[in-house]
Amino acid sequence: MTHLDKKSVWLFLCGGSIGKLIALYLIIVLLSLIPVIKMFNMSIESITVMNIVAITGVPLIVFVVGFIAMYAWSYLTYKFYLYEFTETEFKKEYGVITKTYRSIPYKHMQDVSIHRSLLARLLGLSELHIQT
Repeated sequence: MTHLDKKSVWLFLCGGSIGKLIALYLIIVLLSLIPVIKMFNMSIESITVMNIVAITGVPLIVFVVGFIAMYAWSYLTYKFYLYEFTETEFKKEYGVITKTYRSIPYKHMQDVSIHRSLLARLLGLSELHIQT
């Protein structure tokens, strides 16, 4: 069986998880600003760049650790995704924790389409969708 192209790790990573991580980071930063402003009785005008850096340090570490964890998960997803075109069927197996095995005989395929998102086109990749 064959692995996907190594660049597909970036598709797995950007398939929604990176946006969620950025949103989580922004929420953590905003929520961490509220108690600090109240604790020091600061007005919005008195917040400096240095205060923001001091406040956002922990969320930034959480963001970096989260990004590394998501990249590791994306790499494992790539590593455990295998496919094969045989003489009679298309086979694929995927899954990190639970494995799924699919075997689709060519005679059962109704439609084969290729999808290419902007990121996939930049990476020179395509998604193959098979209808049975």
